Amino acid sequence: RIMYIHNLTNDVMRSMQIRNGYVDQGYGWGAGAYLYQAAGVEMSECRVMTNRAYQAGATVEGAAGIYAWSSSVTMSNCLVQAGAGLNLAGTGAWTIVDSIIAGNTMSPGSSGRGGGIYVDGVVCNIRNSVLAANHSYAGAGVYVNAGTCTVGNATIVNNDGSGVYRGAGSLVVSNSILWGNGDDVTGAVALAYCSVEDGDTNGINGCIIADPL
Repeated sequence: RIMYIHNLTNDVMRSMQIRNGYVDQGYGWGAGAYLYQAAGVEMSECRVMTNRAYQAGATVEGAAGIYAWSSSVTMSNCLVQAGAGLNLAGTGAWTIVDSIIAGNTMSPGSSGRGGGIYVDGVVCNIRNSVLAANHSYAGAGVYVNAGTCTVGNATIVNNDGSGVYRGAGSLVVSNSILWGNGDDVTGAVALAYCSVEDGDTNGINGCIIADPL
């Protein structure tokens, strides 16, 4: 693991490279960074790449490039790529803006969820961001297991599994493009003013089917 942040307040991470982290142990989450009850964290212009977490030689469900437990973070202009994305659990609040979450892979088995972003209890706000070419069994772009996730002005494309997946909690997507995913929308997701290739809620709440290209 590259970084462990515990009970820290008002931390600033700017232009950092969090790369090539590795954990191989039970509950070995957060190979790039593990945040535990951190508050007021600001990440800007960071690169979180090629981090790997394994159990028994396999990529683990929930083993993320960044794993955060009950933490509050603002991430802006960041790239999370070629690892296992973000796992946001417990309480706390995350804002992800002007960022790219792409090419991440979660366990291909039925327990692998949220290749890009896995929301499990936090309040998560994603704006002006791209979630593309992520891989997992379910919710390859965004998977909400608990908590609240609001997505706006996002491009969610070419993810294996689902572009967005609501297992529980709340998931609202607006003014976004969902295209070329295994299934663009899975579960009871509130959509408004989106272009959705699969036609979910076409003609309702301003949603359309229009090739973004």
